[in-house]
Amino acid sequence: MASGSPGRVGALLWLVAAALAFIAAVLTYTRTGELKVTLLGATLFLAAVGFSLLRRSRRTTRGK
Repeated sequence: MASGSPGRVGALLWLVAAALAFIAAVLTYTRTGELKVTLLGATLFLAAVGFSLLRRSRRTTRGK
């Protein structure tokens, strides 16, 4: 699949999901004018988990 470690691939998937949630929030806002707080909260949560996994994967590869 990818030459990176599984932790980095997982982090990338979390960050892609965060980007998609943000795009969904922007599209909802532009179409209806309504700001969906749940989508923005999901964006923040997904990005936090993604960056956490990325940071953890960097620590484990340095220790080897």
